[in-house]
Amino acid sequence: MYHVYDKIVDRDETRYRWREKCVLFGSRNGFIVRRLRSQAEAGRLNCKWHLDVVEELKNEGEPNCSIIVDIKPHSPTQIFLCEITDIWGHSFHEIWTVVLLRLQGLLMDVSTSDYEKTEFQPRSTLPNNIIYSILYLSGGIEQGRISKTKWLPPGPSSTNSALLWPGTLSYFYGAIQKRDPEVWNSVLLR
Repeated sequence: MYHVYDKIVDRDETRYRWREKCVLFGSRNGFIVRRLRSQAEAGRLNCKWHLDVVEELKNEGEPNCSIIVDIKPHSPTQIFLCEITDIWGHSFHEIWTVVLLRLQGLLMDVSTSDYEKTEFQPRSTLPNNIIYSILYLSGGIEQGRISKTKWLPPGPSSTNSALLWPGTLSYFYGAIQKRDPEVWNSVLLR
């Protein structure tokens, strides 16, 4: 579902080439916790945090890579791939964290007969291809320390959606407004 792609920029064209699967969640080798550990070691970690995925990949020695989410991994006829550009989190003690993902749509509902997931050039990366996804993980941050819980999404249940308290909603609103003011303003003007 999550993958690392090489991002090849040549003049005005960008291509993506599949490299390997990516573990985004999990306390042992998940990308999120791994990058939060570096913030904790630098003394910069609190309950409201942000990961610029491009910068964090550079910090891991992967300057020309992207993390891509396959929205429809089991579809035999359609491809829906998005690049994860930013991850914001709001942790509630050591128990759980609400996460906001900023996605850049690269191939959205295109035919598998027209594109390959292993290597492709996106159709476009216009601002209207920005998508936000909210989820939650079991695991959190308290007093600058990362909990020892699993940092995984919940299993199937009647409340798999993220619960947004006013403080969390306000934090995510501010993050979207700061990162994509043109997208947010276009929504408000409708």
